[in-house]
Amino acid sequence: MASSTIKDSVPSEIKQHIKPESLKREFDINISRTQTTIHVLQWNVLAQECKTSRTHQAKAVVAFIRKNYPTRKHVIIAGDFNGDADEPCYSEFLNLGLRSAYRTKMNDKEPEFTTWKFKGRDGTESEQCKAIDYIFYNPQGFTPQAILQFPKKADIGPNALPSIHYPSDHLALEVMFNIEQ
Repeated sequence: MASSTIKDSVPSEIKQHIKPESLKREFDINISRTQTTIHVLQWNVLAQECKTSRTHQAKAVVAFIRKNYPTRKHVIIAGDFNGDADEPCYSEFLNLGLRSAYRTKMNDKEPEFTTWKFKGRDGTESEQCKAIDYIFYNPQGFTPQAILQFPKKADIGPNALPSIHYPSDHLALEVMFNIEQ
């Protein structure tokens, strides 16, 4: 099996804005060479308070995908969507024909939470514990085989995220896919 690096396929218009060491850190992974090109889009949407704007952003991303990847067979979109699964932003990707990898592997349910934190505002503190991170894929191009399991709240600790063992306010998502030719 030959190996390659993702950075070899990063378009020059993107490379010119990213330092080589950043490209290596972010994109330098081994992949097998096939005749299949996989398009992975990472997305971080505006915060919770901007539900309408998130929907507009999702529509723009969907339009971009329709234009640039018309078959959409080998498209994956992953990231922090800052919205629940019942929001229009999430539905935009389902309407495109994509599926949530975690929902597929978890009997049609999203994880209990992908972020858990306590936020203070105006002298009051509120707990925010919800699933807002997703990996969407096209079922014509991929079959999810395994997902990274999430810890329980007790494993994280009473102060939520980030914690000593989980250094981000979001948990990592990981999916192993079979690629359909």
